Amino acid sequence: MLEIVHLGNIANNAFANARLLEKYGCRSTVICYDYFDPVATPEWDEATFPVTSKIDFTKRSWFPDEISYRRPNWFIQGYARTCQQYFRDNNSGPIDRENGRTPTHPLIHWCYEQRARLLHHRQRLKPFPKEWRNFKQIYAEKFPGNKPLSDSDLAMGYRWSEGWGEVLKKFSLIQAYACEPIIPMLHGLPYFAFEHGTLRDIPYEDSARGRLTALSYAMAEHIFVTNFDCLENAYTLAGDKSKVSMMNHPYDEQKEVVSKGALDLREQLLDETNAEFLIFFPTRHDWVEGKGFNDKANDILIRSIALIHRQNNKRVGIILCEWGNNIDETRKLVEALGLSEYVKWMQPMPFSQFAVYCKACDVVADQFKLGSFGGIFFKALSLGVAVCSFIEEDQFMNIYKEIPPFINGRTPESLADSLSAVLSDDVGRRKLGEKARAWITQHHAGSDTAKIQISAYERYLANCESSSNSVAQE
Repeated sequence: MLEIVHLGNIANNAFANARLLEKYGCRSTVICYDYFDPVATPEWDEATFPVTSKIDFTKRSWFPDEISYRRPNWFIQGYARTCQQYFRDNNSGPIDRENGRTPTHPLIHWCYEQRARLLHHRQRLKPFPKEWRNFKQIYAEKFPGNKPLSDSDLAMGYRWSEGWGEVLKKFSLIQAYACEPIIPMLHGLPYFAFEHGTLRDIPYEDSARGRLTALSYAMAEHIFVTNFDCLENAYTLAGDKSKVSMMNHPYDEQKEVVSKGALDLREQLLDETNAEFLIFFPTRHDWVEGKGFNDKANDILIRSIALIHRQNNKRVGIILCEWGNNIDETRKLVEALGLSEYVKWMQPMPFSQFAVYCKACDVVADQFKLGSFGGIFFKALSLGVAVCSFIEEDQFMNIYKEIPPFINGRTPESLADSLSAVLSDDVGRRKLGEKARAWITQHHAGSDTAKIQISAYERYLANCESSSNSVAQE
């Protein structure tokens, strides 16, 4: 049985991937360190609860006390030194499924954290190992003409990676997410790199993070790419297309989804937004140049709704979620366009609540800038509802055999025309959702995502065994 440690959990991708791989016979340990965003937890994907108060993203444990959900014992979350000390104290690599435990009790957390802080203050000023200077030469060879990797970059990498080598070396397979491949690379350990938009900009930053991320992907055993607009960058960094696999986002489209209460919720939302149609737009608000990530183009959808109100005399309500860097700008835009009475603001939602809102609304909207799709898009498609977004179809067809059934739009005008037509056709809208579900089953199956990774793991292990046999024969 394959045993994998997953390092890092941005957007809950490591947890979702581990859960998916578990279904296909793998055993995983997920380490989510120094990151306590509720969105990056098992509860967000699997627990059933409504978000009834403002989410405090600064708290380590925001979830309501009444949640009865029990985390899998292979999901380890805490401060970096807390997690490291946990593995030392348990002398463990892969978690014992019968007797394993995670340091989640407050007293356990407190004890680990006191020790962790002491260790951190004692060790943080240590210089990085001298042999790490070899990475400067490797970087120069792989990226000639770039600004050189410096001692300062390596010192920063040491602060990020300190203490992880002895933990990770206990595992036969290491999969690191986003910028986390830096850590096993610096410790001289083989690893797989998982990107989820990481390679769009970060490796090209003039920063320690940028240079070390670029090098860590270049030195990975294999790169898994989930955003098709990042595929060419992955090929460039790897230097060998055989070391790169394009795959779907990790998601089990076969998991049971309960959307009880959607009809009652619809009536409530129609009343609260003074509307006859509903658009669910849970996307993060990041669309203003120079403030935030500017990667969602939320204003495109909102302007298109204003056009529908003015030109087609349709009262369309919008359900927005209060997260991202440009919430204030979105509020001002909504007011300026005269849409305030048609908008309801909600907190970000766990999947259980997200599914009910998808079913309650006529259309679910994602993003309108990047040209690729993310979590909202494929999850909504899997729920069998109509979806609108922007996809660069030429790029998309390089990866998939068929464009998913959805409403594609890049400008307020084109989106308004398409949306208005779909909203006017109840039967066509239902069929669009049914076709969307069929597309996910055929082209975005979790089984394919698992098989691509398992195949790469097995090739790597076979090569390791072959190399060991060759050495033994010599």
